[in-house]
Amino acid sequence: MKLLGRPWGPRTITQVYQVSVPKKLLDQVNIQKHDEVYFAVSADNPGVICMLPGKRTTLTPTEDGEMQAVVT
Repeated sequence: MKLLGRPWGPRTITQVYQVSVPKKLLDQVNIQKHDEVYFAVSADNPGVICMLPGKRTTLTPTEDGEMQAVVT
């Protein structure tokens, strides 16, 4: 998987399965406090969780019953 810049972390998942996302990273992708996000497992790499900005993501079902996400 190709990354833009070096990764942030590692981060620790808390006892209630939460993780903090660095503000600089959120700023880089224009996600603000109180914005909604989607989480999904990557179809290209099932070991990767994707976080998608809710207000810029359109979800559509595919013919095989999966979902496709388009982020603008």
